[in-house]
Amino acid sequence: MQKFFFEDDGFIPNSRFPVIVTRKMVTFLGAGPVEAEVVIKNRAFEIGWNLEWLWPVFKRPHYHSTTHEALVVYQGSATLRLGGHRLGKLVKVSQGDAIVIPAGVAHQAVERTENFQVFGFYPVGAKHWDMIYCRKRERAIALPNLALHNEPPSFEL
Repeated sequence: MQKFFFEDDGFIPNSRFPVIVTRKMVTFLGAGPVEAEVVIKNRAFEIGWNLEWLWPVFKRPHYHSTTHEALVVYQGSATLRLGGHRLGKLVKVSQGDAIVIPAGVAHQAVERTENFQVFGFYPVGAKHWDMIYCRKRERAIALPNLALHNEPPSFEL
């Protein structure tokens, strides 16, 4: 398990909670997307997370101020930039890796294989997730939402 902490850089608030990358948390053993979704959806729900989508990570830097997010790589591999351009870190991820991203932490795919897809999760009870594109003017919207996140996200399948 790796933990990465990112400070506020004036544009991206990031979080006092770490991004957590757990290598090979899940083994799909050749399961197709429907089979994998059924298994992982049930396991995630038991620990308080809803499976919301299967998709590649956006190449545009963004963060969510209204909720934490967890990703599990279903297939392929990618280099993600976590924490933003100024203070961020490039992290390579591949099938089975889980990435837990606290609200406020910027993330994007810098490079990804053609088949790269992740399952995306948000905590049960999260009403919606916003898309903040790391512009300074968005901070006024994001900061009050981020102040509501008093607990670090935990995602252990």
